[in-house]
Amino acid sequence: MSSPTPPPPQSSGAVRALIGFGVISATVSLTLGLSIGLSPMGFLRTTNVGDLAELASFQEQLRPLNACELEYGPHSRRPSPYSYASVKVMPCGFDSARRAVYVRVPAEMQPSGHVAFDLSRSSTAAPWKVFVVKDEVSFPVLKQTLEQLAPLLLTEFPAQQQKDIDDRARWDLERRQRADTERERKEAASESYPK
Repeated sequence: MSSPTPPPPQSSGAVRALIGFGVISATVSLTLGLSIGLSPMGFLRTTNVGDLAELASFQEQLRPLNACELEYGPHSRRPSPYSYASVKVMPCGFDSARRAVYVRVPAEMQPSGHVAFDLSRSSTAAPWKVFVVKDEVSFPVLKQTLEQLAPLLLTEFPAQQQKDIDDRARWDLERRQRADTERERKEAASESYPK
């Protein structure tokens, strides 16, 4: 006589839900990664050209700048007319003063051809990585733009960063003063009633 084979164990609803959640999460992550990577300045489209000898003078000019990230030019599929109006600069470090600073680029210094780039480095001692989409930005335009912007960044970024720090300090002081005034008003109103 043969004994009956036991039925296969049934997976619970929780296990199926967990597997479904994992599949959906992986799909969303992959889709998001691809959309970011394929965006106009995404990591799948850009190339680091910072090691080119022709950019050595630019590298040396910007070495003392206390910044670790710069963005310039249109970074979306629909560039705005203001894409060249400022350079977004992120200072190095992770303290509370590490906020983006926008350095205004005068109209006469704005490029005539299409140019967009991202610069990044890990510290002020590290060389810059210069990321561009090579089939959209010509090297002569990139080099000319970088060389034009370097002196502007060296003079304007520290001044703009200090102005932003001073503005934040002033806004924080005004906010604290308003909070103190409101607290005093509430206390005075509460204490104005007879006991």
